[in-house]
Amino acid sequence: MSPIHPATKAPPPPPARVRAWMAGWLMRLSVLALGSMAPMILGMAPTANAHPESFAEIVQSSTPAVVHVRLAGNGEPAQPGRTQPGETSGSGFLISADGYLVTNHHLAVRGNRFDITFLDGQRFIASVVGLDAQTDLALLKVKATGLPFLRFGDSDALRVGDWVLAIGNPLGLNHSASAGIISAKGRNLYDDENVAFGEFLQTDAAINPGSSGGPLLNMQGRVIGVTTAISREGQGIGFALPANLVAQTVAQLKAHGKVRRGWLGLVIRPVRAETEPDLGLPARAVGLLVAEVKPDSPAMRADIRKGDVLTHYGTEPVTEVARLQGLVSATAMGASLGIRLLRRQGGIWQAQRVSLIMSALPD
Repeated sequence: MSPIHPATKAPPPPPARVRAWMAGWLMRLSVLALGSMAPMILGMAPTANAHPESFAEIVQSSTPAVVHVRLAGNGEPAQPGRTQPGETSGSGFLISADGYLVTNHHLAVRGNRFDITFLDGQRFIASVVGLDAQTDLALLKVKATGLPFLRFGDSDALRVGDWVLAIGNPLGLNHSASAGIISAKGRNLYDDENVAFGEFLQTDAAINPGSSGGPLLNMQGRVIGVTTAISREGQGIGFALPANLVAQTVAQLKAHGKVRRGWLGLVIRPVRAETEPDLGLPARAVGLLVAEVKPDSPAMRADIRKGDVLTHYGTEPVTEVARLQGLVSATAMGASLGIRLLRRQGGIWQAQRVSLIMSALPD
């Protein structure tokens, strides 16, 4: 057996009390190390800005462009102050220095002259440029220049959980600000006839009567929505029209005074193979069932039939009525596009493609 060199010879073990002392300190060091690494272990890198310390800078820079919109009586500005019962009043915001401002259709449709009050107390009379009932948007104009205004952001870039800020005039309390998050995207709201009319942003930022027409802002102070509706059943549930749709609508209102929309001429509803087995759809099939085809419509001319299931509009899959409405509204008049569908023939569902020429919704 080879002798062990003194320099590599194993030392004798320490006494038991020394071993216990060392073990205790190693345990403390391990706990401290794990504690500092906990955010990484949970998959969350530590950040110094998990939430904003204050929204004050955004409020200060944005509020001057937010206005109180009130129906003007007898052509004269109404007196400023709290909203009285029955008074037509709401919120709006400037989108250009030369006086164009956005508010809600349900407010602006009640008259043609409106008293606009700014944060600093300035008042102007605004006239109606254009109205759109489907998106509940209106474009007004005051005769002034050099006004503060807000810019649109990209609502498609929003994530559920992003911070947002709402500014408006809830219950007549002028220029109130509230903060919250995006609670959900793509919420479909319905009118009294159960027809979807938008894919809305849902937020828990406080929205109350009078807030309608005000901006919903991101943390860069850009408008990413227009507050439009609240839930009657619960608190902390409000809805805003996405800014990308608002910008498209406003551009048409400015150019034409109304929105020129395409239409298909269909009455449809969502269907899924797993929830409606009686239809006998292919496994995992999902789409929009055609319940009615309007006479002399683009759909009829394209040979879309009652009982067909639409699956794609162009290259976009369609599973919700509001989503299809948005795609159709954004399609240029005269454009040709392919629609993919399922059609039952001889008891068997077959995939088909039809070509459709878009035309304008009849007045």
